[in-house]
Amino acid sequence: MNQQYEGLSSDYNTPPLYGSGEKGRENLLKQLSPEQSLLKEINLMKGKIWNEQNKQFEKVEGIKPLMNDEGINIFWHAASSVLNPVVAFSNYRADIKIIHNLVLMQIKKASAIFHLRWRDFGISSKTEIALIDDKLMILGLSAYYQALGAGHRKAGTSNISESMSTLIRPPEEQQEKRKGFLSRINPLSK
Repeated sequence: MNQQYEGLSSDYNTPPLYGSGEKGRENLLKQLSPEQSLLKEINLMKGKIWNEQNKQFEKVEGIKPLMNDEGINIFWHAASSVLNPVVAFSNYRADIKIIHNLVLMQIKKASAIFHLRWRDFGISSKTEIALIDDKLMILGLSAYYQALGAGHRKAGTSNISESMSTLIRPPEEQQEKRKGFLSRINPLSK
């Protein structure tokens, strides 16, 4: 260890990122939760938007719902199979083909249901099913892309001390690592 840190007690810790420890982390996890996106999308399909002053969804005059409650129920279940904390806090590798196949599989299944029962769901015409498919695709791709490289999991579990450990590391340690890496790819350093 570097002489710069000699004599310092190891009892000192960096304070948590959100000041209130677990409560701050829980608040961040709640904000990252994909269910909020799904709830917003469902209300948009019902012709409602969020009113920040009243803190509730309100009906927009002149906008009719895309489908009835039975159709929205199917949409909810189709989208929630991807928009859930299991996916959001997973660590998907950067294999985009797998992600696209998973989302397309989900959309094909939901689309078949909407095509078969479009009248039961109060959908005005079959052309509106493309809008529903697009909404499912955007929500699904967003959920998987956010999980690439454990994006949400890192945001929800990291704290300032983890970030600080990379910032405070003595320059000698950083140079040693860099030198080791470069020496492996530099043929003249052998």
